Amino acid sequence: MPIRYMSLICCFITLHAMDNNKTLKQVATLKGHTDEIFTLLASRKNNAHLYSASRDKTIRGWDTKKYTEKVFEGHEGQVTGLSFGDQDEQTLVSSSWDKTVRKWNIETAEQIISETFHNSIICLAQQDETLVAGGCNINLLDPKTLAICNHFGCESNKYRSISLHNDTIYAGAQNVIQEWDKRVTKEPVACYETKDNKRIDAVVFCPTKKRLYACGPNSERITICDTESKKVILSLDRSKGPAWIDDPWNGFNSFLANIGLDDASSHLYVVHAAGILEVLNTEQIEKTDENPQVCAFGTTPFDDPAASVPFDQLEAFAIDADGKQAYTAGSAVKSDGTSVDNIQVWDTSKLAK
Repeated sequence: MPIRYMSLICCFITLHAMDNNKTLKQVATLKGHTDEIFTLLASRKNNAHLYSASRDKTIRGWDTKKYTEKVFEGHEGQVTGLSFGDQDEQTLVSSSWDKTVRKWNIETAEQIISETFHNSIICLAQQDETLVAGGCNINLLDPKTLAICNHFGCESNKYRSISLHNDTIYAGAQNVIQEWDKRVTKEPVACYETKDNKRIDAVVFCPTKKRLYACGPNSERITICDTESKKVILSLDRSKGPAWIDDPWNGFNSFLANIGLDDASSHLYVVHAAGILEVLNTEQIEKTDENPQVCAFGTTPFDDPAASVPFDQLEAFAIDADGKQAYTAGSAVKSDGTSVDNIQVWDTSKLAK
């Protein structure tokens, strides 16, 4: 697979009524995909390596320091999920609406194996030797063969997001986050009902706080769960924005698109569909009122002069292992109705410990 030089545009953001110490800077734009980007996956071994999955049926591997990209081709439908296939990050696993899960050689971008399922797999998650696929069921996969080792869950649910911690699987579905022990799969250990999020598209587990953070589409609230008491403890409203910005949403809605944690679990990154990335301190979220202290805040610029709106369809998020660089992916609509689908690179080094 030839390595291609990717298009990179450097840009900086200026916001009005902003504390410059809290301004997030977008330092680069990665261009290559030709349709909506669903998933971003950052390496935990190499801070320069990023992977993306798109509606354009491709996966792309980016080197954000050398400015090169690899293209993984073979799926016949939009690619929805990404994970690593092993602890050493030698392989990549992808899921698609073509009802296949595929394993790839990261170095060569060549397909190693493909496994076909009865239904589409929406999301993937991997930790150590555990590989989980979410769709109509929760599926435990053999990391070597991609065959199903066990499956559980309710087929009436569609599992759209999964977070792993040791033997525990947290799966987001319709109106609920389910907690499963992968060793005992007859019934979930706990169910957290999410009244303010009708569908859970993102769920992350904070091991230091024993908390789950979750969000869904068309909602401005983050559901926070205590995994020790097995209760939903807070529905955090993010519609107000930081007090030090006059119009944080630039006239757009403040619906949430995704959330993520840094490896230190010290910061919760909140991605707004309106092209906004804000950062909350996990130590402060539950100690303040409905509008907790915001550590940093940034907005995507009009990256393309032909765009009629900014990147108002942010969806995916990832952050490097050292916490110094974060990534979002979104779309801008041009005046002719076509879209621009890029990855935004953010400098988050001032937040890294």
